Amino acid sequence: MLTIDVHAHYVPEECWELMANRGGNRGFFADDATGMDQRLQDMKNMGVDIQVLSPVSGFDDRDLKTAQRHNNAMADAVDRHRDCFLGMAAAPLLEPEHAPAELERAIKDLGLRGTTIGSNIRGTNLDAKEFGPFYAKAEELGVPVFIHPMNVLGRERLGSYQLDNLIGNLTDTAVAAASLIFGGVLREYPGVKFYLAHGGG
Repeated sequence: MLTIDVHAHYVPEECWELMANRGGNRGFFADDATGMDQRLQDMKNMGVDIQVLSPVSGFDDRDLKTAQRHNNAMADAVDRHRDCFLGMAAAPLLEPEHAPAELERAIKDLGLRGTTIGSNIRGTNLDAKEFGPFYAKAEELGVPVFIHPMNVLGRERLGSYQLDNLIGNLTDTAVAAASLIFGGVLREYPGVKFYLAHGGG
């Protein structure tokens, strides 16, 4: 039986400065940007056969150009180690009108296997109507949509004791799931394969 890690962030080297531009720091993202040789050794030590590499939160609230750059780099990285890695695409949901076409390009042309989105897009919940065509495309392509928390609720009060991770991430994921349910997204796009980070919130 294969052991598959479906929650493994990766920042391609070509995209490092994009994280710096968001205020991220190299120390925080160091584990996500390790070289492939080190990552493969870490996987061996942990007994992981395959990692599904996903963007670090934040690439989905960027523009089309940024998403394309990330997806090209992710595809190149995965292509060099096909037996060990699968790649997830960034979706430019800040420009939702471009997201369906970029998702299709990432899947059909680049060989990525799904997409990662945030639990909200700069404060907009995931049931917003402008995201509908993106969900329709994910349903059509039959690919999973990994929801990872970002811009979490109440962050200004969660700086101590790792509460932003312990409480903030889980709570924001729960809001995302509730929005998809109560907002009718699951009813309108029943074939979309959503999966949620951190035990589903």
